[in-house]
Amino acid sequence: MKNKARLYLQGGFGNVLFQLIAFLHLKEKHESCVIVTILTEKNILTRILGWKIHDEAYKILLKELNINVEFPSIIQTLRELIFGKLSKSLGKSVLGIYFYNDRDNDLSKHKVHFGYYQSKSFLLENKEHIAKIGGILNLIYKVNSNKLKTDIVVHIRLGDSGWAKKNEYYYKEVIKILKHKKEPFTVITDSIQDAKLLFKGFKNTYFESNSVYEDFGLMLHSKTIFIAPSTFSYWAVLSSKSIETIYMPEMIYSKFGFPFNKKINLI
Repeated sequence: MKNKARLYLQGGFGNVLFQLIAFLHLKEKHESCVIVTILTEKNILTRILGWKIHDEAYKILLKELNINVEFPSIIQTLRELIFGKLSKSLGKSVLGIYFYNDRDNDLSKHKVHFGYYQSKSFLLENKEHIAKIGGILNLIYKVNSNKLKTDIVVHIRLGDSGWAKKNEYYYKEVIKILKHKKEPFTVITDSIQDAKLLFKGFKNTYFESNSVYEDFGLMLHSKTIFIAPSTFSYWAVLSSKSIETIYMPEMIYSKFGFPFNKKINLI
């Protein structure tokens, strides 16, 4: 008999979208499946943990996907978080609590779920769920397409991103390609001053640093995109119906792959 599963959301917008794939996967296996949002919200627990809390732009998706949210106590959450960390270290479920690793995609065996679900095999297995989420994102993250002044978009993620620091070479290669193209482009970034310094000397360059809602919507309208070492712009590519040309860091492709049939230019 099917039973109940509970999945904790963690991290920023892009990470949460991967976790929603896992939720849809679990929903097929369990009669009852709920989401816990406590670790993505400002509260006494996340303050104690010292976690940075990102924009909660994902919450409109919970309504669109008809997802039930559960609110366990702080004590229960701490207990499950501790066992989740232990599960991550051991690579297996602990007392029914499982931190995902790509050696075991059968989530139905476990009751409480943590993780990021960012593996090639898991994404390939769940293409239909990705397409469903992407379709909803296209409907609800609409912005005025006239605001995007160029066909080319470059996503620059700096700020608190560890991936950005490890992949500084990528932006140097992007600059070389853009110099060769000699076309106007729009930079979407969380660090606008750093981005302006990075692209100093380029003409006909536009910079955007808005809400998650607006920046994601602008990327959806692009024709050519240079994604950052970031799950945020990776999801824009997964979701967009207008993007034709994709430039992607090798690190992102080697980690996630790409579940749909699109040509990827690796840098």
